This record gives sequence, C-alpha cells and structure tokens, in this order.
Amino acid sequence: MAKKVEQNVLVVNFKRESQAYQAFSELKEESEANNYYISQAAIVKKEDGEIVVKDQAEKLDKAVGNTLTGGVIGGLVGLLAGPVGALVGGGVGALIGDAKATAESWKDSAVMERVSECIAEGETVLLLLADEKGDAPLTKKLSAYDANVARFSTKDVVKEIEREEKAEEKAEEKEINDEIKRLKKLYNAKVSENVLVVNYENESDVYQVFHDLKEDFVDDHYFISQAAIVKNDNGEYVIKDEAERLEKSLNDTLKGGFIGALIGLLGGPLSALYGGEVGATIGGIKDAGEAVRDFALVDYVYAAIPKGATVLVLQADERNSDVLTKKLNAYDCTIARVSVPKLIEEIERAEEYERKRKEEENERELRDMYNRTGNSFKL
Repeated sequence: MAKKVEQNVLVVNFKRESQAYQAFSELKEESEANNYYISQAAIVKKEDGEIVVKDQAEKLDKAVGNTLTGGVIGGLVGLLAGPVGALVGGGVGALIGDAKATAESWKDSAVMERVSECIAEGETVLLLLADEKGDAPLTKKLSAYDANVARFSTKDVVKEIEREEKAEEKAEEKEINDEIKRLKKLYNAKVSENVLVVNYENESDVYQVFHDLKEDFVDDHYFISQAAIVKNDNGEYVIKDEAERLEKSLNDTLKGGFIGALIGLLGGPLSALYGGEVGATIGGIKDAGEAVRDFALVDYVYAAIPKGATVLVLQADERNSDVLTKKLNAYDCTIARVSVPKLIEEIERAEEYERKRKEEENERELRDMYNRTGNSFKL
C-alpha cells in the first residue's frame, strides 16, 4: 500500500552556519526523490531580533498535491519578521488591543510560536516546504549535515498564516479608524476638501516636498489623503510618483484614486473639453454656449499644469488652508486650490458632454454614409 503524501514545513537547524548554505545549494539540485519533493526553500537568520532572508528558491508554483500555491515559506517568514511576529513574542495584546481577541490569538498561534522558538538569536536555519511519503527519507538526508529537524503540518501553518494576516488587518483597520475618529473630533470646524496643484520654480523642489510630505501627511489642521508628482510632457500627463495615506478621506465621501482619475481625464479623450475649446468640441449641442462657464474649475486645473511643467498634486482635507500653504511655500511656488466636490461636478458634466458629442458624431457619420450611398442604404 502506497504511503500517503504529507505536506510539511521543515525548520532545519545546523551546528555550523556554513552547513545551512551547503544543504540549501545541494537540495536545490536534488529537490525531488522517490519519497519527497521540495517545492520551496529559504535560508533565514535572526539578527538583532529580526528575521532576515539570506537566500530563497521555489521549484514550482504549486506542490505535488496541487492544493498549495507558492509563497507559503515567504508568507511564514514575512509574518515572523513583520508586525504579526509580535504575536509570537508575547505582544499579542499590544497588537490586537481587545482582550478576548488576544486570548484567542495566543491560543491559535501555537504553531507559529513553536516555529519562532526554532530560530534563536544569531542562528541561521533552513526552511523547507516539502511533500513527503513518510518522515524518514528526508530526515536521513538532512542528518548528513548534522542537522536537527522540526516538522509542522503545512495545513496548520497555512491556517495560522491566514489567521495572523486577518488579525493584522483588523489591527491596521482599528488603527486607521481610531486615527480617523481622532481627526474628525479635532476637525470640529468645517473641513474643506480640496485639490491643490503646486508648481515650483525648481523641478527638484517638487520631489523634495513630495518626500517631506510623505512623512507628514497628517497635521492638526490638514489631512493629505493622496499626493502625486505629475509632468505635462507636451500634452501627455505622466505620473512620476504617487502616495496614498488612506483609502478614503476624513469625511468618508471619496475613495482613493481621485488624482489618478483627474490626471487621466486631463490627458485623455475629454482633454479637448478643457483649455477654452469646449464650444468647438461640443459642436451643435444646444447648451454649448454654457459649456465654457461649466468647466471653469477644470480649466483652472488644466492651466495650472502648463506644458513642460512638473507639479505636485495633492488631495487634502483642510481645516485651515493657511497652514498647508505655509508648509508648501517653504520653496518658491504657486498654488492652485480647487474644491473637490465642485470639481467632481464638473468632471461628471464633462463626461456627459463627451457622451453627447460621441452620439452626435455617430449620428453624423450615419447621415453621411446614407447621403453617399443614396437609397441603397437605409437608416
């Protein structure tokens, strides 16, 4: 009777560090045998309390059993090295916050705790993901390197990785929500949500300010949810760098990606609507005469990014616009500030105008086709 294939994570300790590298290299070349198959391997070392990956390899995207996708070892290392590693070291309460969740997380982290205990400070170990027909063959091979082997069911490891990832997500979500509540309480005065286009005299200053702001997106008087460096390359708008603080701004009305959408519209098919060309673009639409007035803010943004310019574009909730203006004015610049809600209204109108324009264009093409073909073509 054929032996059942077990999928395991192996933590292999060596008496000498060099043996870990030797085993890693040789097992990469001999990852498949009659009784085992190694799909993932990594050498890791604990340095000053941190897990550092020294080398890694992956044989296939999935193990022989077809039940596991690649990245199990990477996920395990990432959790041990990252914030979730605090769960293993007794820092569950600090990470989770809730007493009930803390108790459950500690109870559920038995495998992760044992894996962590196998990696002592200053020690270099080999992590393997293997399909095995019994423990003996691979254990015997590893014993040739004077190694100790600790085995953990891959199924149990994956369950804990998923649990810890969810715990981390909850912790991050709680942190974000707590920050939003704090800032909302602080912003008891009316908060204006604006897009700022900041044009600096020296292009390098744009990058300097962008870097500085990434470390200081939140202030008692403003909250920057998105920032981007944008260049007008002869009418083509290119985003050189971008950053996003949260998925939504403080008033919960806008999701991330607004700046990208705005830049896309400026450089896309709707660009013809901007720059004072609205009337010509709309053509015979009845309300074309009102179109230029309808796009005053979009046109303002369009003009604030002249050809050849590299600018900083921000989406910010502001309690007091003077504070952010003062910070941005640390270097010589001009600032165009536009209300986000009003800008959205204009963008929606622009999209409607474009839709009508395309309808009229299609209608003209059909009419021209009919005129060219005479009675042989019927609408």
